[in-house]
Amino acid sequence: MAYEEITKSSIRENLFETFYQVLNANKLGGWTVLASFPEQNPVFPCLVINPAAVSLKSLNIPKSKFRWAASMLVDVYSLTKDGKEKNDQGMDNVMDTIRTNLTSGDNISQYNLTLDKDVPFDDAGASQEVINDTGLNVNSLTINLAVKL
Repeated sequence: MAYEEITKSSIRENLFETFYQVLNANKLGGWTVLASFPEQNPVFPCLVINPAAVSLKSLNIPKSKFRWAASMLVDVYSLTKDGKEKNDQGMDNVMDTIRTNLTSGDNISQYNLTLDKDVPFDDAGASQEVINDTGLNVNSLTINLAVKL
């Protein structure tokens, strides 16, 4: 699988496309990966990949050129009737997919990404919401990265 080359001039777009591709290629059966919440003809369970948050900072990684910090927010939605464990399965799949693809041979690490050493994943907790008369379980998972450009 080919991933986006990450450049300074289009880092947000490149990160979004790379994460969309890798999560879509490795999603659980029955799941859908989207770029925005499905307001019309919604399909659940789904993962929504949000735009990247990027900052330039001095990262404390000795002898490296990792200077950009980035985070990807993935929202996880499932029907309340399917139980909260559906969201747990989705978040575990995202975490496992990212870990695997940052350490395997054919992976996104070729584009100079690594997981943040201190807090690679941050689970913002769960909520239940009703949207368009549909009960949903909602979770957000932040993937924290260092990027070398």
